[in-house]
This record gives sequence, structure tokens and C-alpha cells, in this order.
Amino acid sequence: MICRFNNYMITLPHVAAGLSVALLPSLAVPAESGVVTRPLRPAVPRRIVAAVRRQSAAQAAVRVVLDELRSGGTPTGG
Repeated sequence: MICRFNNYMITLPHVAAGLSVALLPSLAVPAESGVVTRPLRPAVPRRIVAAVRRQSAAQAAVRVVLDELRSGGTPTGG
């Protein structure tokens, strides 16, 4: 049987109870969720989009972030 949940908070307890296996982004699975994660090999490519309010698109800070996202650069921590 295939189930489809629209909410990670419903999916995780279902997996933790042993009722299913789920494909989720790693950020959706907190350490305290009670489930184990495994990366997919090979990695699955995905398309990510940025939504920007029209009036904000011309702002320098927004342009910098969008340019960095487009370049595929690695984020740096501060």
C-alpha cells in the first residue's frame, strides 16, 4: 500500500511506529523524531526555487542571495 501524507509531522510518527518508510528531506527529520535516516545513494537531484516579492527583487541584498543560489555556491557559516 502507498500512503501520501501532506505533513511531515504526520509522516514521522507513522514511520516511528513501523507502519511505513518515507522519503523526506533531511531537514524535516529532527533528531528526537524516533526514526533513523539514511542518505540515498546515488544522491537524488532536485529542483529548488526561490520565491521573492516583486518589490523586493531589486534590493541589493536579495540580488546577492539569489546570485549565490544560482551559482550553486557552498554556504559559509559565520
